[in-house]
Amino acid sequence: MQPIDPEVQDFLACSMVARVATVSARGRPHLTPLSFVCDGGRIYMITASTVLAPRNVAAHSSVVLLFDAERAPRPDRVLRISGQATLRTDRAARRIMMRRGVPKYYLCASGLLSLLRHIGKLPVWLRAFVRGADSVVVEVVPETAEWLGRPW
Repeated sequence: MQPIDPEVQDFLACSMVARVATVSARGRPHLTPLSFVCDGGRIYMITASTVLAPRNVAAHSSVVLLFDAERAPRPDRVLRISGQATLRTDRAARRIMMRRGVPKYYLCASGLLSLLRHIGKLPVWLRAFVRGADSVVVEVVPETAEWLGRPW
């Protein structure tokens, strides 16, 4: 199955969190949950530059992403995508995150409620997403996609 298949794209549209599996420079595995958006056949995630995921991507660009389709009625499987990641700090990558991420995470009913509850953190969020202070965008070019059964 290819990452561009419509079934994969529909599953990603129902998913809210990507679990990013990376390997450190010393060969240790690490799993980081991150919010994500899809654009142009690529997957974008933004995080603090001090988090292990971007540091590990700098050492080893191969990553595996796991998706659960949290917004699907009854997801009975998990999607695993393997690909190559790069770190981006440019404005174009941040614009993709803003253009796709704001509607997905903040302009839905639960997102607006969360935003109101955490309004005091808005300056921190804007600093990270807009000006890029201490943050990096992880861009993944998917190579393979496969379905896994749920372990429970």
